[in-house]
Amino acid sequence: MAKSFLEVTSARRYAMFRPHYPEALLPKILSYLTRHSPGLSAHSTAGSNSKQQLAVEDMKVVDVACGAGQSTFFLAKAGFKRIHGMDISQAQINEATKALGRCDNAIQRQIDFQVNDAHSALPFKENSIDMVAVIQALHWFDHAALYKSIDKVLKPGGSFLALMYGHAEVLHEAAQIQFLETYFGELGRYWPPEARHAASLYYEMPVPYKPVERLWHILDFDTPVSNLAGLISSYSAYHKYSAQHPDTTILDDMAYRERNG
Repeated sequence: MAKSFLEVTSARRYAMFRPHYPEALLPKILSYLTRHSPGLSAHSTAGSNSKQQLAVEDMKVVDVACGAGQSTFFLAKAGFKRIHGMDISQAQINEATKALGRCDNAIQRQIDFQVNDAHSALPFKENSIDMVAVIQALHWFDHAALYKSIDKVLKPGGSFLALMYGHAEVLHEAAQIQFLETYFGELGRYWPPEARHAASLYYEMPVPYKPVERLWHILDFDTPVSNLAGLISSYSAYHKYSAQHPDTTILDDMAYRERNG
C-alpha cells in the first residue's frame, strides 16, 4: 500500500514538475533520420513518378520509459504516424493517459500508452518499428536486455534515440546555490550508481548502434524556486532520502528562502 502510494505520488510529481522538451530539438532529430535512414524522406512522395519512399509521417515510433508522457507528446509534434508510449509503472501510464484524454482527436489517434517492461520484450512484431526512443531514462536500464528487446522489433536501418537533460543551471544566483546545496549536499550520497551516466551526459553509456551523432540544445526552463523544489521531489535520490528521513523539510526550506529572500 505504501509503495503504491509513493509510486502514484512520484508519477504526479513527474507530470507536474518535469520540464517539457523544446520543439527546437525536433528539426535536429528529423535531420538525422532523413540523413541516416535508408529510403526516408521528409515528406510523402505518394503520387510521384519515383518509387514511394517511407516518409516521417509514416514512421512508427516506440517511446520506452515514457513516464507521464512528456516525451511522447514531444515526439508527436514531429508528425510521426504512430507513437507507442511504454512504461513499467502503471501510475505513470495513468498520468500519461489522463493527459492524452485532454488532447484533440488527432493526437489521440496518433498516440497510445501501455504498461510494459522493455527488459523482457516489446509487444510488437519483429522488424516493425522505425525508431525506438528512450528519453531521460536510458541510465536506469539493464542495457544488454534492453538492446535485445529493441533489436527484435527495430527495422533494418531503423534508428535509436537516447535523449536526456543534464544538471540544472539556475540563472538566479541564490536559487542556484540552493539547488546545488540540495542536489550535491543532502541528496549527494543517495544518488544510485546508475546516475553517473546522466552526470557524464551518456559519454560512458554503451550504445551498440552506429553511426552515433550527438545533438545539443539549451533547455530554457522558466520556473519559480517553488517549482524547482517540486522538480527535486521527483528525483530518485529524493525518494530514497525522504524514505529514510520522513520528517525532512528540505523542500519547505527552499520555498521559505524564496519567500524571504
